[in-house]
Amino acid sequence: MQLTRLLDRLSKEERRELLARRQVADAQGFDSRTLANQLAQPFALAPVFLELDNFQHLLLRWLASRTEHEAPWSALLDELRGRVPTEYLESEVRELRLWGLADYDPSPKKGFFATYPAAISVLPRGRRASLREALAQANSEALRQMLTTIGAKNPPTAKAARLGLLLSSLSRTDVCREVVAGLSEPARSIFDWVREQGGWVTYQQMASHPAARQSGVGLGMTLSYGSYWYGGGPPGVQHPVHELMRHGLLVVVSTSSSYVATWGDSSYVVPEEVELAYSGRSLFDSGALRPPELQRAEQASGVVPNPSHLLRDAVHLLGLLAAGRCEWRQDGQPYQRSLAALGKLLGNPDPSYPQALWSLCVAAGLVRPAGYGQTGFVPTDLAGAEPWRLFERLVRAWRDTGPANAPAVPSQQRTRLAREHLLQFLKVFPPDTWVLKASLEGALAFLWPMLFPLKRQDPLTDPDPGWAALRHLALAEGVTPDKQAAVMLPSALQALLAEEQARPSGALPPWDESWVVQADRSIIAPPNAHPEALLELWKVAQLEENQGAAVFRISSTSVAAALNRGASPKEVLELLQRRSRAPLPPTVERLVQDQAQRYGQIKLGAAQTYVRADDPALLYELQNSRKLHGLRWRELGPGVACILNVSPEGAMELLRRAGYLPVLDSAEQDGPDQASLAASGAAAPAAQGPKRVVQLCQRAMRDGALLALRWSEAGRVRQAVVEPLELEGSKLHAFCPETEEEIVLNLYTVLEASYRAPSSEESWA
Repeated sequence: MQLTRLLDRLSKEERRELLARRQVADAQGFDSRTLANQLAQPFALAPVFLELDNFQHLLLRWLASRTEHEAPWSALLDELRGRVPTEYLESEVRELRLWGLADYDPSPKKGFFATYPAAISVLPRGRRASLREALAQANSEALRQMLTTIGAKNPPTAKAARLGLLLSSLSRTDVCREVVAGLSEPARSIFDWVREQGGWVTYQQMASHPAARQSGVGLGMTLSYGSYWYGGGPPGVQHPVHELMRHGLLVVVSTSSSYVATWGDSSYVVPEEVELAYSGRSLFDSGALRPPELQRAEQASGVVPNPSHLLRDAVHLLGLLAAGRCEWRQDGQPYQRSLAALGKLLGNPDPSYPQALWSLCVAAGLVRPAGYGQTGFVPTDLAGAEPWRLFERLVRAWRDTGPANAPAVPSQQRTRLAREHLLQFLKVFPPDTWVLKASLEGALAFLWPMLFPLKRQDPLTDPDPGWAALRHLALAEGVTPDKQAAVMLPSALQALLAEEQARPSGALPPWDESWVVQADRSIIAPPNAHPEALLELWKVAQLEENQGAAVFRISSTSVAAALNRGASPKEVLELLQRRSRAPLPPTVERLVQDQAQRYGQIKLGAAQTYVRADDPALLYELQNSRKLHGLRWRELGPGVACILNVSPEGAMELLRRAGYLPVLDSAEQDGPDQASLAASGAAAPAAQGPKRVVQLCQRAMRDGALLALRWSEAGRVRQAVVEPLELEGSKLHAFCPETEEEIVLNLYTVLEASYRAPSSEESWA
């Protein structure tokens, strides 16, 4: 059969449906031949097989074994032996017709079922091998020797006739079993072992089998029927594997994508024709012909996801970023310890939950990379996002995000398609009913066997259904009393997965923009608190509880952090009052005012770094603080001291981490006595800010350029032209071409840095 014949037999409606399924935009000017050439291309045919169910795959595989890929309709009915209703059979082959893969006529006398060679050529093989295809690679003499081996008398002279006789003989149950019975004991044991392994073993597995090792003959590189006897060894002795191949009971399949195959890229497979004949089954006995029913899980119990809680937790993650409490790795991703700390605050016992939440937020665009020269991510604006739209963004992010380690774009596309089909299936899934997960996976494996294989063959390329993240989004997971996994889809979540026009109003409660500030300085935010409200609370308070309502607490530490981020005491009070349902308690106002009085008592400036305190006792406290033991101090006078080894910006960061509230001394204020500075020997050039140095280092590493540096080391000023190699926190690893040695220096000790482009032009910071 030719594809043009199929197209000519279609009605106008069927032709329109076929073009829509195959995504052919404009075919008005195409005749059947031109359109057939386009539809029969391998790149156009391959995606179609992802949409077929298991019975449709079996129907095409049955046609692939028929002469000219065509059979009378009565032959198909005889093969099925009434195992499926006629209406169901016709609906399945009609689907194949509308995909442009096969044609049929169910009339009793002239009826037929047929496909064309281009469709069979891209029919997925999976972990199967065809004896017909393997024997087609052998020469005529090899086929004659095989016929003689299995006991055929007077083999035909033509290669096609020899091939046909071999296939017809080994496809008969009585002949196949007789051939297996005549094998040597080692060959028979290997044949039985390969069948026990599912009919497929790798070269390494075969080489380690006892019967293969003890034969006294090398296994060799047996990649075709033309070379299967070249294994080496004593004359007249053949390897058991070669014996099986000589009898047509085993074939070699190369899994290498390169032109040159190696031993490690080959596998030994029992051909499908041999397996069916030896087992006495037909092709339609090898797989399900109808979708299995979902099995209810009695007395199952588990955790049911709550969409409001998911949205709340996602915003908590954004609040962690907005408050500057997330630590970032060198590659810009959050440290696991930061996510683990967030998981404890959220109160979710699942240790993988914070990472799944982070992945969803990134994929949904709820966070974006920080600006140039800054590490990490910052939240995006969610002011106008409605609850159901925010949930929809998370679901869409799960659908469009493939496995992180997928190496190829096609596998990511298949993963997206698998998740689209899973969402479609969940829309018709029985709601509020616990179902055995194995039965759900069985139903999906029948409907889309290439997207939901029961046994994953290659974790790197097989589609990933995304079960782990789906249990946080919509699908509850539980367990039965007999330890079987069960799943359940709440009706409220099924309503959220419906199309927008079919989604009921009020599927998610609207945002609540208010909170309650209590006298014990705790703030209670409702479960449906507006994202902007939660982000504001993260900036001035600390999350303590997250069971339904979120409970924050205002402390001296949280207020100090807000002031250190640039907020004024007045702005902190206005933020708390703006969404509060009642006037602020005096305890909260007093706490903010107390911190406001402390703010700015410590002033910093460049000496290298000088510290000026309004109270000399406070300066003494700083010099003796265990949290600041890394600073090298030199006292200059009452209330004034010099830090020798850290810049003003670095000293400010260290003091803030220690719980103090310093500010940079303004240029209008009186600085320290310059004579005292000179007398103390501390009048070194001002150290450059580490952020600017980091920017220069990153730029130099990106452009392959050099840096000219001046830095302070052991009270001396050093300078060199270096090649930056790596940034590790506040340390720079660099190579000095002049001394041919690697140096490590603290960014806070850098006094001056300049960028030297490959053209030797300088750009001073």
